[in-house]
Amino acid sequence: LGSTVMKLSWSEPDTGGSEILGYQVHMENDRQPGLQMLYDGSKDASVMQLVLDNLEYGVEYIYHVFAINMIGRSKPSIGSYYVAIPLETTFFYPLSTDPSFPK
Repeated sequence: LGSTVMKLSWSEPDTGGSEILGYQVHMENDRQPGLQMLYDGSKDASVMQLVLDNLEYGVEYIYHVFAINMIGRSKPSIGSYYVAIPLETTFFYPLSTDPSFPK
């Protein structure tokens, strides 16, 4: 039917004092089982959200976030399950027909 977009975000885990160097995000869905790396930010701890596009309606996606520190990769976050739905619908009007544009 088409594709859609969603935002995935996460918080810094309790590290016990170890510095987080970055994150990796892996995904699987009900049409293609098996983890696939979506994002390797293992050297950039500032990124804590991703905008995921080209998702398909009605497909269940499972995302796992791994934290990376000097010792290595953490256990994965508890899987987050999403069925793709649109974030919002935006309509564009030429200025002459935009109902919010003053005449």
